[in-house]
Amino acid sequence: MSSTSDQAALAFFQGPGEVRALSRGALFMNDARHAISLHHAKGVAMSVADFVGLVGVAAYVSAYGLLQLGRLKVEDGYYALLNGIGALAILYSLIFDFNLPSFITQTAWLIFTVVGYARLRFKGARSQAAKI
Repeated sequence: MSSTSDQAALAFFQGPGEVRALSRGALFMNDARHAISLHHAKGVAMSVADFVGLVGVAAYVSAYGLLQLGRLKVEDGYYALLNGIGALAILYSLIFDFNLPSFITQTAWLIFTVVGYARLRFKGARSQAAKI
């Protein structure tokens, strides 16, 4: 190993699911799915759960950004879809690294999204029936 920064980012696997840091500066959990480094370094892998969680974050940020830019409206199905994907993806990632406040927030967000979408669809169907 050539430098301290290289050592901080390296890890070795001792068996199924075990990860250990080779030096201080990197923090790794006991489960390989959750290997997290405090350093941004070459060769540090991201778990599937973290990737799915980031997809959820991207969905949330896209929904909010497109709403603020006027490209989506709250009434658009895509807005609800992006919010639903965001909540589901983050809930999936929480299966592997549970956090109660985040779980409560994401569950509430998903419930509100489903209720809001259903309400809009019902309201739209009712207004269509009134026009006939």
